[in-house]
Amino acid sequence: MLKKYLKLTLLTAPFFLGCATHRETSATDHQKLIFRLQAGINKGGIVENTQLDVVPGSPVDGFSGATNRGFNVGARILKPIGYNALETGLDFMVNSQEFSYRDETNQFFGNREVSLVQYMVPVLWNFGIVRKHHEQGLFQIKIGPVVQYNLLHFTHQGQLPEYSYNSVSAGISLGASSTPFRFQNGNSLGWFIEGYRGSQIYEDFYNQKSFDMPGSSYAKFGIIYQFNPF
Repeated sequence: MLKKYLKLTLLTAPFFLGCATHRETSATDHQKLIFRLQAGINKGGIVENTQLDVVPGSPVDGFSGATNRGFNVGARILKPIGYNALETGLDFMVNSQEFSYRDETNQFFGNREVSLVQYMVPVLWNFGIVRKHHEQGLFQIKIGPVVQYNLLHFTHQGQLPEYSYNSVSAGISLGASSTPFRFQNGNSLGWFIEGYRGSQIYEDFYNQKSFDMPGSSYAKFGIIYQFNPF
């Protein structure tokens, strides 16, 4: 699964770069790096299997999952390229999930609580929109790969199946951002929203690698504080 997302990233990278608005080199030499801090709430993490007909002997309610809201913070750096920009940085995200097992046939009963901490490195191409008074656009649409480092803590209750997890996962992110409120010192305030779908993190009897659904995903949004470019 991880190889599939990395291959997709390599295949689409030339497209992202080719979409950059052409400008003369002399016009982009002055463009400075942009630094942002962002924080918000999120929901997601482990994508569990809900197609239980592929699990041998499992009833339709033999396994289920629930996800709680979490929080995220991040530091981003943007390199303007024409009217667009290349964005990367380091994000930190926390959330919790609970898996319930009620399977008499396979004799699994109980609950498994999962606390998931993720460190993420995005590499996003930003397309600037509404550029009349904003060189990088009043709004930015962003897309690109994300690599995640996963730390999981489990709490068990009952008779549960064995499990394993991947410390590294990867996928594709799509999002948008805007920093329309500018202060006298040149700093700006705005918002962001990002969604993600990627490779599998958690595996057990109901979430096997051969199944289609298990993976990783999240939706997050929050506020941005952007520093005056320097």
